[in-house]
Amino acid sequence: MVVCSIPQRTEMLHRALRTVTDQTLLPENIIVSYDFEGLGHAGNRNKAVEMVTTEWTAFVDDDDYLLPHHLQTLYDTALTTGADLVYPWHIILDRDGNQIPDILHHPDVFEEDRLRRNNYIPVTLLVKTAALRAVGGFPTPGPGEMWRNCEDFGCWVRLLDAGYKFVHANEVTWIWNHWGGNTSGHV
Repeated sequence: MVVCSIPQRTEMLHRALRTVTDQTLLPENIIVSYDFEGLGHAGNRNKAVEMVTTEWTAFVDDDDYLLPHHLQTLYDTALTTGADLVYPWHIILDRDGNQIPDILHHPDVFEEDRLRRNNYIPVTLLVKTAALRAVGGFPTPGPGEMWRNCEDFGCWVRLLDAGYKFVHANEVTWIWNHWGGNTSGHV
């Protein structure tokens, strides 16, 4: 399990870590990757992936949190479908803890053509570590690239281009917090 963080969000990180350790299927390792160097999302995620020693990598950002069945659901789905990447769904809460409408409007099943046009898969998922490494991880977006503000989108496109299998576990397994200091997926 990879938890990416920045130093000023220690309190949020502690909450996210509690939800990782409360999983019904515990991760073999937990890697907390602090972005002390100012690497940005892509660089910090890639730094963390270099430290992963397990077959699978799961991600959660420090300002989000997992429901207890998150890892179990993703892992079971991967095993039963032969997927290389499994993504669940979420609910979004505002800064006051109120549920707000979904900004991504996800389909019930994976739609490759739709994903190639616009990212609808957040990084809170499970993916084969070897697949991430094989495609070079998360690209550092450059000016004019369609994933400029969403480095995970660039990684998903790389994985699609390499022929990896995506599967949607159509179940809510995590909470996406929109508290006013998010760095992606603004509402």
